[in-house]
Amino acid sequence: MPISVPAGPGDGGPVNATQPPYEFSPSGDRCVLQYSFTDLRPGRSRLGVAAGVATGVCEADLKAGLTFVTVTAGSCSVQP
Repeated sequence: MPISVPAGPGDGGPVNATQPPYEFSPSGDRCVLQYSFTDLRPGRSRLGVAAGVATGVCEADLKAGLTFVTVTAGSCSVQP
């Protein structure tokens, strides 16, 4: 859900993903669920995840270009 996204190109509306993840794979002592979204407008967004221990809501600043948001135990980390 966008919180503060400036005008410009890209999707500035809410995005919901309720389908199975694009990728599900074991990674060390955990499993990774991965979704990919394209053409999102950069800005601050509220992310909600409902997937086992990742369940939670957090806010993240999405940058232009490729951005990775990791949700673990309800908290976010953003790269780059």
